[in-house]
Amino acid sequence: MKQFTEDQNIDFDFDKLVKLLVKNKLLMTINYYTALPDSSYCNISPYKEEKSLIGLLVRKRNFRVQVGYYDIQHSVEKGTDVNLSIDMLNGAYHNAYDIAILLSADQDYKKVIDTIKNMGKVVELALPKNAKAGELIKCTDHFIGLSNTELESCWIS
Repeated sequence: MKQFTEDQNIDFDFDKLVKLLVKNKLLMTINYYTALPDSSYCNISPYKEEKSLIGLLVRKRNFRVQVGYYDIQHSVEKGTDVNLSIDMLNGAYHNAYDIAILLSADQDYKKVIDTIKNMGKVVELALPKNAKAGELIKCTDHFIGLSNTELESCWIS
């Protein structure tokens, strides 16, 4: 994993990825969901790098970062799925968006997607073209299949 420091640039162009996904739509907010262990582990790689990445992302325009908890002993992420689901549902309920673009192959989001679609919202799923997310793809309104070339173009050399 690439190490990020406060005075270092991210070697991945998030803005370019956003342009690939959003195209000509009006962008309101980018929500980034992740998890970190308790603070006693945060100085250990790769958690230190993730914490630095979060620090860099929160300074970017339109970025909102939600951090869940990572249980190292059981290798389980807590809160990330719930945070994302609540934000998607809350945004749909309050008419904060018309289109949600989800970057996840997690099948657990199927019920949330169905609910949001029933509220009149459009849900797009963005993943690499070869990702295995068949059922999730089927339940969304549109699949944005990203080619390897598109994804590689987001890395800054």
